[in-house]
Amino acid sequence: MINAVKTFFKTRPHCWAVVVFPVYLAGFILIEHVKFEQYYVCYLPVDDLIPFCEWFIIPYVLWYPYLAALGFFLLFQKDGEEFYRYMFFVFGSLILCLIFYLIFPNGQDLRPEVLPRDNLAARAVAWIYAADTNTNVLPSMHVLASMEIHAMVLKSRYAFLHKKGIRALSLILAVLISVSIFFVKQHSVLDGIAAILFFIPLYLFFYRFDPVGRVLRRREKTRDL
Repeated sequence: MINAVKTFFKTRPHCWAVVVFPVYLAGFILIEHVKFEQYYVCYLPVDDLIPFCEWFIIPYVLWYPYLAALGFFLLFQKDGEEFYRYMFFVFGSLILCLIFYLIFPNGQDLRPEVLPRDNLAARAVAWIYAADTNTNVLPSMHVLASMEIHAMVLKSRYAFLHKKGIRALSLILAVLISVSIFFVKQHSVLDGIAAILFFIPLYLFFYRFDPVGRVLRRREKTRDL
């Protein structure tokens, strides 16, 4: 068993990049405990037209396995380039969101004071409300990371992720997760728009400038010398 673990890490040196995740998680927990006396209230009139629907909590929480599924798949591949890109593109951008929240405190006042129904989905919403404050919402990390994950699926070199069923499932999840944030009143439409504006330069940076690929290719040239 120990030898198998050693072999796994020896053949997959990219595993070290997982350290980005606990950095993000620690930052998220810390910033959720920061109490801003004043913050920008995110709101657009269209928010009032979107009804509260507790059943959208299902795609909302599917965000977590959606992120994890691609991460675990790439972790177990011996070619570490896409796993590096996953960690720094996805979780690196979420860390940038946390920094933005500190620089520009924001929140929303869209949550219903009393949930209109009492069922399993509504109780899940209440639990999410209790665990996650109504601050630090712009840009929406749910929308930003969902777009990034789907972009990585589309750009991946792995045949498994090229399957139509996988890509269709990824697209459906990305869309449902992105709209769910409005129906469970976790975000304003403004937060979703901001996520798109964040996504564009980050995507261009990681796929046009390609810092991960450049570093790995430079490392390979150094080894060959």
